Amino acid sequence: QRAFSFVRSDRTMSKIKKWRGDILRDLSLLPKTKGRQLGQVIVYGDDAVPLLYSQTPEQVVMAAAEIGQDQGRIVVLSHHKYLENFGKEQEDENLAILHENINHWVTRGEFANNDQILDLKDVSEISDIDAEKHKILVWNSWKDASPTFQDEITDYIVTGGSLVYALSSVKWKAKFSHVTMEQVPLGNVL
Repeated sequence: QRAFSFVRSDRTMSKIKKWRGDILRDLSLLPKTKGRQLGQVIVYGDDAVPLLYSQTPEQVVMAAAEIGQDQGRIVVLSHHKYLENFGKEQEDENLAILHENINHWVTRGEFANNDQILDLKDVSEISDIDAEKHKILVWNSWKDASPTFQDEITDYIVTGGSLVYALSSVKWKAKFSHVTMEQVPLGNVL
């Protein structure tokens, strides 16, 4: 018997099917993380849905969400390896397909080119983000983010922006054992 179960509305089930179809289209498998342990994404809220599980529905490794009145979009992956070289050419065909699908989903089909992607590891202030040019923000870094910066990123997303986020909770806990998972960078957005 499972420790808990999910109760989902017909509306949520419809989102899961649609979003999963959009993001996982033409993907035959998700590449392994080469012996590294996957983290786990906790999904909650009416506008957040699990997309991919590891072994059971409780072991979510990819989720998607819409946030805010203008329905900004977020995709979260449970391991940072899935976003390595995001926006650049990939050796693994499935990873390239996944990245392309994510790009199109978070921008509602308006993805044009990799110039629209901005890796937040290179950004220290919100003024570094050109909202007209940068349609996709990527967080795949161990860098810390100030509460003000996190609030500004939240505002960007809530007003229709997008974020693609990956973090291995296992590696995070090992590196920052004194910090809780609630304190991960951009945790307030997620």
